[in-house]
Amino acid sequence: MATNKLDQHWDELCEEWNEANERFLASFERVNKHFMAAANDASASNAASSELDEQAAAWKQLEDIKLRMSNFVERNS
Repeated sequence: MATNKLDQHWDELCEEWNEANERFLASFERVNKHFMAAANDASASNAASSELDEQAAAWKQLEDIKLRMSNFVERNS
């Protein structure tokens, strides 16, 4: 039974990782588009700055999940 709970917890961590990774990749694509447009438009530059904040938050979330995954593996190996 404990193994099932461990497996379930690991699966939840993996799913959370995948969702956060998708968020980060989507923000990366948006930042890239804004920077390409920013060369010609000041308002696009402001949008790029906002997207960079979102990208930083997504990266922080990935780092947090990575640490939780490492701790999980350490505790259960």
